[in-house]
Amino acid sequence: IDVLNKNYDFIGSEGVYMFSSHSYYQQDIQGINLSVLPWNQLQGKRILLAGATGLIGTFFVDTIFYLNKVRNLDVTVVAVGRDESTARERFKDIWEDDRFSFYAWDVTQPAEFPEKVDYVIHAACDTQQAKLM
Repeated sequence: IDVLNKNYDFIGSEGVYMFSSHSYYQQDIQGINLSVLPWNQLQGKRILLAGATGLIGTFFVDTIFYLNKVRNLDVTVVAVGRDESTARERFKDIWEDDRFSFYAWDVTQPAEFPEKVDYVIHAACDTQQAKLM
């Protein structure tokens, strides 16, 4: 597959669901794909992502599944967030994918996960404005 010269659009039935169908969002993800980075180092890896349903976490999941499609990376995302119903809605098209799992967890509490991972990304934060001040 020629990932450098093809304009991919994987919304819905094409194979990769993206949370936002806005063209800027899609262009950003496509631009990341075109970045000269050692993508092959992610081949077959498992990434635990805390804060998966937030802005950064959602973008990260969409990017990884896009890269899985166009670069055949076979990266697994172990997503973590506070609210399973939000995650189910946000990731409905990949919820049953073998490369995706979700655990409801408040990052302020200790936790153990039954899955081994290669990398951990902590993108979780408190979204209550009063606590941010």
